[in-house]
Amino acid sequence: MSIEDKVLKFLRENPESKPREIADYLGISYSLVRAILYRLRYRGLVARGVHGYIATTSRESKLESAINEDYEDRYLESRRTIRPEVGVSGAYSLSTKLRELENKVDELSRRIIKLESAVNSLSDDIGKVRDRLSKIEKELQIFSYSLKKIFIKNHADPFLKELKRRKLMTVLEAKNIVGGALENYIKRGLAKIISSYVVDADFYNEFSKKFPLKAKDVEALGEEEKKLLTLMVEEGMAYLSSNKEYRIV
Repeated sequence: MSIEDKVLKFLRENPESKPREIADYLGISYSLVRAILYRLRYRGLVARGVHGYIATTSRESKLESAINEDYEDRYLESRRTIRPEVGVSGAYSLSTKLRELENKVDELSRRIIKLESAVNSLSDDIGKVRDRLSKIEKELQIFSYSLKKIFIKNHADPFLKELKRRKLMTVLEAKNIVGGALENYIKRGLAKIISSYVVDADFYNEFSKKFPLKAKDVEALGEEEKKLLTLMVEEGMAYLSSNKEYRIV
């Protein structure tokens, strides 16, 4: 039995078979099966079906076979979507792959949209941080300017300069230097009035940190500190506890 007869027999027993199925069953190459099918179609012995090849039930004339082949070719041509040589099953497979690819593209597009949204949100946050930093920078500039003004004023003011040097002085001496009232210095926290003395605020604050102050350590104090301690005791701002240490009220 020739190979062509074997192909015909297989198609009669297995209509709508594909060339690959025929090649696998007969153990011959795919290209040889395609060539045999072409010759058999030309002779009118086989025809294309919807899903594969079929053996014809009678030997139609070549003209009728050619008409059938032309009709089948046109039908299959309308079903092809990628390449002319791809059959119906191949076109279906490629169409499926194309849909899968489109789904992947859609998923990628959704991820890109989410990423763009996240980037925009991050950009907004960065913008807010920049605005906040800008405000802080302006506030620091204002604060620095205020400190400079205070520093210049403190060092330019003859009364404050003298008070810094002496630590404390009588109210009368202070008024003579200022040439007027001392309330402005008191309100600004630059000086304190204790009894009949004006005390530099920084000097007072530093001295207050030494409390509780042991009585035996009083002799080691400077003259200004001893004077300030005496004034604080006289004004009831500090007291001697059990003759051992001085405490602030």
